[in-house]
Amino acid sequence: MGPGGISLLTNTPHPNAAKVYLNWLLSKEGQAIFVKSNGAQSRRLDTPIPPEPWKFRPDLKYWVSYGEEAISSIQNKLRPLLKEVFGE
Repeated sequence: MGPGGISLLTNTPHPNAAKVYLNWLLSKEGQAIFVKSNGAQSRRLDTPIPPEPWKFRPDLKYWVSYGEEAISSIQNKLRPLLKEVFGE
């Protein structure tokens, strides 16, 4: 789970409160606040891009861990270990 991951627990005292919160969090207003406070880009297309300095900037040498190149690199490094642990 990352900074944008959400989990719901079972048998909570107020399950409807979690639904109300999640509905708000996933709304345009909730996502705009999330972007501003967390710096992570929302999957919604109608929310703003993260403000500086959180926006991904090549001059700051951020590593974009969710890009195809990064995922491919990680897979190639982990494949031998996973084969050793789990077999073919």
